Amino acid sequence: MFNVKRWIGGLHSDIFNWDGASERGCLSFFFEDRHMCKSCFSVDRRSFLKSSVSATAIGFLPNISLSETDGSLNLIPRHESDLAAPAAEPGSSAQYAISGDPKYVSVHWTSSYAEHARFSAGELVENLQTGHINDKGYGDVAYHYIVTSQGEIYEGRPVGVAPASGTYYFSESELKNATYAPNGEIAVAGAKAGSLPGNTSGHITVSFKCGLGGIEILSDDVMEQGACLIAKVLFDHELTPTDVRAHREIAISSCPGEKIYAWLRGPSMSKDGIGPGMTSIIREFERLRSS
Repeated sequence: MFNVKRWIGGLHSDIFNWDGASERGCLSFFFEDRHMCKSCFSVDRRSFLKSSVSATAIGFLPNISLSETDGSLNLIPRHESDLAAPAAEPGSSAQYAISGDPKYVSVHWTSSYAEHARFSAGELVENLQTGHINDKGYGDVAYHYIVTSQGEIYEGRPVGVAPASGTYYFSESELKNATYAPNGEIAVAGAKAGSLPGNTSGHITVSFKCGLGGIEILSDDVMEQGACLIAKVLFDHELTPTDVRAHREIAISSCPGEKIYAWLRGPSMSKDGIGPGMTSIIREFERLRSS
């Protein structure tokens, strides 16, 4: 059993509708008493996500089925971290909007708000959240998952809430006219960036936490953790490796940096390229699918 009182708040089971009928089972117990059995939740989570569920409530569900990771991920669930509760309600702003069905897993990087050597991974993620809330008005940390240089992965905002961004995510129709620079950065002919953050609905974001100023200091082991996480998120949301995007492929940005992009896409730096990262993502995804 685990306690999720600090980030569930006052939600109640009556806002859920499981296969058309209100239930009094494990999920009701979860929302009334703020405890829940991990194994019960992980078995039914994907079918639950497809049932008729309050969009506001879904924003508070854990992001992936923890019992299915078989120990391969050094994952710190939100309820076990020291991240503060979100400072906004789902749907209260464009930067904390309710998301649609998952369509993509997008890869990002983020610089530190503080020097790495002085702080633990948890403190750096907390620092990032504080900056995103207080300085940027995002309502919570911008990303759904943060991969730290120490090898720990932190759950960020719930996947039922769209990511926040200081860039404009182009729509699928806008991307049809896109051209790409040799380093994979996007140019959209005739398109003007609209209100931020743009078309973020359906994106699940994984951000690699780099050093102060964006210095890429991530080891091969940390990148492999990131690849396994991306594969797990794809599998958990019934997506495939073809649904992976880099931030620079969907918005005008240099993110996730040259080294991480080359890791993802290989020396061709093409949006369809398969680098060491994509190779690991595909391999882990196929392992999960066959297990």
